[in-house]
Amino acid sequence: MPIRTSQMSEVWELVDVNKQLTGIRHLRGQEALIPPGHYHLVARVLVMDAKGQILLTQRSHGKAHYPNYWEFGANGSVLAGESSELAACRELWEETGIKVSHHDLVWLEDYRYDNWWLDIYGIVLADQAPALVLDPEENQDWLWLAPDQLEEWQAKLVPGDWERWQAVASKLLALREEVDK
Repeated sequence: MPIRTSQMSEVWELVDVNKQLTGIRHLRGQEALIPPGHYHLVARVLVMDAKGQILLTQRSHGKAHYPNYWEFGANGSVLAGESSELAACRELWEETGIKVSHHDLVWLEDYRYDNWWLDIYGIVLADQAPALVLDPEENQDWLWLAPDQLEEWQAKLVPGDWERWQAVASKLLALREEVDK
């Protein structure tokens, strides 16, 4: 069962360079204290609707990092006792009100940074651009855009998101083709 005592006191289980669980628990907000060679895990889910539109969410103005910037889908830290896939589903539900099964997610890519890993998943919804129910602490707005409209949003995105999008876009588009068959 995932461990969270409150919104700001999330408990993570650190992973090693190979994303294997280490048994070391760590509190959110103390990232500077993560031991060398250990990482916290973050999961993101990119969402495409039945028409091929991509979900962008605008980070809340109260966020500590990159307030008011736009990002793809939903993301957040994996809690201790939780898989990356389940965290992606939980974050999507908490941040947007979209409920999906971890069985429907497709792994797209992962990235390793100084003290964290980012797992990126994709999903193609059966419906067209559902209305969202946003958590105001996380997001303040959303957009559904066709892939050819995304480049004009590049300067408004969280730094690094455009490059990550370019790396996984073809995989998400291929996933849509598979779903359409």
